[in-house]
Amino acid sequence: MAGIRKIQNIIENTRTFQEIGVEMSRVPFPPCKEYDFNSDVYWECYLRHYTLSVYHHSSTCAMGKGDDPNSVVDSKLNVIGTERLRVMDASVMPHIVSSNVQAACTVIGEVGAQMVKEFWGIAP
Repeated sequence: MAGIRKIQNIIENTRTFQEIGVEMSRVPFPPCKEYDFNSDVYWECYLRHYTLSVYHHSSTCAMGKGDDPNSVVDSKLNVIGTERLRVMDASVMPHIVSSNVQAACTVIGEVGAQMVKEFWGIAP
């Protein structure tokens, strides 16, 4: 809610947005049309129906040592405390990369695939 109000403030009170004629769309979001537009209950309804992210999620399954309580996978991408289960995606990165995450994901996938081949004795 605070984020919506902040965006409204920026749109309504900055010269740049005023100069280019930015306005909030007043078309009601169908699941919330029963509420007054721009009321707190309207925006709460909107957020409960339409919250999403366009960002690349990462670092939710961080790699580290087995004795680190924040680690989920080890350096071989094995899920700590399980057998024959690996994670090979952006979640294993202990820190978010400063560039687009796609290149790092490709490397993680390629290295992880090689680790699986080695585990099963499949020549590269």
